[in-house]
Parts: sequence; structure tokens; C-alpha cells
Amino acid sequence: MSLSRDLLYLIARSPTLFLSLRNSAILNDIISTGAATADDVANMITMAYNINPSATINIFSDQRITGPTAAAIFGSNYIQPSTIAPLANVMPTSATAYALANIPTSKAASILNNPNMTTSLAASILNDPNMPASTAAAILANSNLSATKGYSILANANMPGNTAQQILYNIVANYSVSRAISLMTAGAQSVTLSASATYKGVNVFNSLTTGSYTYTADGQPHILIAGTLTISSGGAISKTATGAAGPSAGNGTGGGFLIILTNSLNNSGTISANGANGNTYGGGTTAGGAGTMLVVGSDVASLIEY
Repeated sequence: MSLSRDLLYLIARSPTLFLSLRNSAILNDIISTGAATADDVANMITMAYNINPSATINIFSDQRITGPTAAAIFGSNYIQPSTIAPLANVMPTSATAYALANIPTSKAASILNNPNMTTSLAASILNDPNMPASTAAAILANSNLSATKGYSILANANMPGNTAQQILYNIVANYSVSRAISLMTAGAQSVTLSASATYKGVNVFNSLTTGSYTYTADGQPHILIAGTLTISSGGAISKTATGAAGPSAGNGTGGGFLIILTNSLNNSGTISANGANGNTYGGGTTAGGAGTMLVVGSDVASLIEY
């Protein structure tokens, strides 16, 4: 049975009445009929939450609120992220995704960053069909979402690798390479070498310090991603000669491809991607050509060799 606009208006202004009805679908009726403004409803929900948080959360758990209704309410200045997050935790994921995609990016970022928003749900929201990858990138790029929480979201099992990759591509293309690096490294390990070591493929560190040892970059290509990269005096990053081989006996192997992404490079040692000497042929050898090294980040001034 539908309720009159007058009664819907009273509900929108009375947190006690709303709590007694225990039905989130009423919010859809209030917003769709224009019986009250979104600000009225947002203010009422804030008051209801302050009166009885568990009862308010229980009402939203009935899974009946729609995305457009949630977007209208959550976009209001009369309800804060700290109130929205626990409500969003029990709403349909599709409705929450629609809402966060259609409110100011800074507020959506604050909601996902709130301790009451679980990482697994945040990952599901950003992977939902109602959340375009470009909007998800804008939210993750926003400073209201910590890099640590962003890292956890991207690494969560509810975030498919293809979606995470698309989001990071959007951040690099439209926002900040530095932010993308922070999101990839904030929760990664910090390593200080205690002996020379060989790493292969893609390696991600919150911080990497070589000391006086050599980090051998094996694999083709080799990708090193670090929030902070410190190559100490006597230390080195050395790419193995895994590039193309020479066209005939006697020619060496090229140095291969070394990709370094970092926000802070402190280099007192060496970085190299040299080729290897060829085999003796006709009385001599020909060294392989130097490899290609690409450094991406805000600090490339301290490179010594490349």
C-alpha cells in the first residue's frame, strides 16, 4: 500500500517514526515522489543513526534501497562518511556502487577510507558494473583515500587483476604516476639486502635498500617498483644480459629491458643494463649492446649510469 505524500513528508522529518517503520523502501518513495528533499532525508537518517545506530543499520540491511535513492541521500552535506560507511556495508553492493559513482569523488573516497568500510566490500564496489573504471580511478586517486587502504583494496580477492590494471592505467593517464606507484607499494614489503641477490620478473617493494650489495635484475623484461629506492655506495642494480643475441657467432647478448618505477630514488651506487661479451670467433669478440632502462617517477636526477 502506497503512503500519502504528507505521511512520507512526516517520516522524512521524524527519525523516531522512521525507526519504528523498519523499512528502507520508504526512502525510495520519499525521494522519487519529492515528498521531501534529499537534505531532509539525510538529516533524518543522521539523527536516527545518532539515536540508535544498530537499528538504523538493520533498516538498511533489508536490501531495498535503490542506487539513485542512495546517491541522492549520500550526496547531501547533512550526512557524513562516518555515518554512510556502516550503512553501505549492509546495502546491496550495486546500490552502493551506483551511489558512490554519482556523488562527489572526495566524499566517495572518504567513505571507502572509513574504518567501518570493509576492504572486501570496497573492492566489490569498485569492481561493480555500476562503477565505471574511470570513476573508480578518480576515487582511488583522491587524497581522502589513504594509499595503504587503496593498496589493500587493489590486492583484495574481490578485485580482479584486469580491473585493478584498468584502474591503475586510468590513474597514470589522467591523474598521477606518483599516486599509482604509492597505491602499488604502500602495503608491500620493505627490504634491505644483507647479501647480493637475484630477483626475476616483477618485484614490488615499499622500500628497497641495496646496502653495498648487488640487486641482480633477471628476466626479460625486469620490472622493479619501489616507493623508495636507495642504492648505497658500493651497491648496484644490474640487469642480466637477457636481451637479443647477436646475429652470428662472436656477437654478444644485449642487456635487455629494465623498468624502474619509484617515487624516491637515492643513488650513491650504480644502475646498469649492459650487454654481455660474445664468444671468441675469428680471433676476437664483440660485446653485446647496452640494454634499455626506463625509470618512471618523480626523482631521476640521481641516476649515475644508464
